[in-house]
Amino acid sequence: MNGKARQAWELYLKMDTSNDSFNLLQLIANDCYKAGSFYYSAKAFDVLERLDPDPEYWEGKRGACMG
Repeated sequence: MNGKARQAWELYLKMDTSNDSFNLLQLIANDCYKAGSFYYSAKAFDVLERLDPDPEYWEGKRGACMG
């Protein structure tokens, strides 16, 4: 992540629902977490958790909210 978490999130919002949008969400969630952009990471993990109730997404969202 190059410090443009907001732009990445806005790009996701403009996309249609597809595998590409799901992959972008995962990239945003994980890269923003690593870069310390916890707000956008939490938003991405929240959407991922709603789409797929995998416990890993809950853990990521919880960690981002605590970050």
